[in-house]
Amino acid sequence: MRGQRPLPPEETSVLDAVGGEIVAIVSPVSICMMCCVFLVRLLRVDGEDATQNVRGGIASAAYQEESSDSTAVRAGGAVLNSVIFVLFITCATFGIFFLFKHNCTRLIWGYMGFSGLLIFGVLGAAIGMETCQALDAPLDIVTFAVWTYNFSVVGVAVTFFGKTFAAPLVVKQGFLIFIGVVVAFYFTRIPEWTTWTLLVAMAVYDVVAVLAPGGPLRVLVELAQERDEAIPALVYEAAPAARGARGNGGGGAGGVLESRGGAAGRRRRRRRESSALGALREPYSDYGTIL
Repeated sequence: MRGQRPLPPEETSVLDAVGGEIVAIVSPVSICMMCCVFLVRLLRVDGEDATQNVRGGIASAAYQEESSDSTAVRAGGAVLNSVIFVLFITCATFGIFFLFKHNCTRLIWGYMGFSGLLIFGVLGAAIGMETCQALDAPLDIVTFAVWTYNFSVVGVAVTFFGKTFAAPLVVKQGFLIFIGVVVAFYFTRIPEWTTWTLLVAMAVYDVVAVLAPGGPLRVLVELAQERDEAIPALVYEAAPAARGARGNGGGGAGGVLESRGGAAGRRRRRRRESSALGALREPYSDYGTIL
């Protein structure tokens, strides 16, 4: 139709960027969910043995759910377990904040690397052994141990120390998805009442921690923004920070992300410069008033 005009290149590029970002976020979540569902259907254990692998963990620190317990007892125990779990997460987050505040970043990365080694080499290895047994895979224990060792070391190096051990982005994404699958699968083995109560408690905690003044995640992000530093955390990178732009206008998603980051950096630099100039002018403000 003659009355319709084509969209400007800027609007088209922004729409493409938003669509690409949505797909990049939804894809790993979908893959993680599908893998977790596959493992649950393959390794599902019915009856009381379904929770035997998580007994004694932080998610069941105060109450061990039994089939003979009443509904009131299960609900009360699940709430108590959730409160303890949220308190533990809160203390851990504040601990990371204080270490980050006092420039103990290496200690944080060391702790996270050790945790990742446990996820890859212990929890992941246990799931791998159960999967091999369920599929009757012809694999001896020595080969499995060598594979587990190599996978764990490479996974920790790529995921937590990517600046030193550079690897393609898709490799890091794969290891991060694997961590998500392992954690999600072990959460399916928590007793039912504790699982649902814990999900609600963590959702409320996330809202409070991010939005409430003095929330642990909020103060951590604000401190990182003040220092203009990256937060030591497991962050899924959907795309490289700078990617080749389409044509000469830089209309691709990478170009839009890069321009946004550049503009934010310029604004931060201007604020720092203006505050520095204000500090220089302050001692002489009285003299100007007298004159």
